[in-house]
Amino acid sequence: ELYGQRARDLYANSVFAALQRGEKPGPYSLYLRPFASTNVIGANVGIGMQAERIELEAQIERATRPIGPLIALGAPLEHIGAGRIQVGDDVWRAAIALLLKHAKLIVVLPSSRAGTLQEIGIILGSALVTRTVLIDPPNLGSSKTYNHAIEWAKIQAAFKKASFHLPDEQRGGSLIFYGDSREPLLREHLQIDAEDRIERIFNRVLKFQKTREVTS
Repeated sequence: ELYGQRARDLYANSVFAALQRGEKPGPYSLYLRPFASTNVIGANVGIGMQAERIELEAQIERATRPIGPLIALGAPLEHIGAGRIQVGDDVWRAAIALLLKHAKLIVVLPSSRAGTLQEIGIILGSALVTRTVLIDPPNLGSSKTYNHAIEWAKIQAAFKKASFHLPDEQRGGSLIFYGDSREPLLREHLQIDAEDRIERIFNRVLKFQKTREVTS
C-alpha cells in the first residue's frame, strides 16, 4: 500500500508542476478536507477477527480512478488515499486556486475551519459548484480532533450565508450535489464499504457536466 501511495504522491506533484508551468495535465479529481479528518473517518466491516478497517478517503480514491488521479494537499505518505502535494503555508491558497480551476471533479469534506470555509466560499461563488460533490460523512461521534455534529451545524450557517440550503446531517452519511441549483439536486446515502456505489454517483455528476456543456 505504501508503494502505491508513494506513486500517487509523485504523480500528484507532477500534475501540480505541469499546472504551474502553464501546461494542461490529464484529468484529475481534487479532494478538499480538513487535515484533522485524516485517519478519522472510516468504518469497521466484518465481525471479530475478520473485521477490516475501511477509510473513507481510500474509498473515494478508488472511486475516482476511472476519472483520473485523486489529488489533495498534505504531507507525503501521511495517509493511504489521494496523492499528496506539500506546499508552504504562504502559498496554499494559490495552490488550491490553481488545482480547483483545472479539476474535472471536486470532492469536499466540509469543515468550519477558516481554510476550508475559504475553499467552500470560492466554490459556492462560482461555476465550480457544478462539478463539486459534498460529503456528509457518517457521524461516528466525536474525537479529540474532529466532531462531525458540531462541524455540520457551523457549515450549514456558512452555506446559508451564501444562499445555499445545506440539509441536516444524516447519521449514516451522504453525498450531496447541487449542480446549478441552490438546493441539492442529488443526495445519496454514503456507503463507505461500496466504492462502486460512490463511483456511480460521481459518474452522474460528470454526466450532468457534459449535458450542461452541450446545452450552454
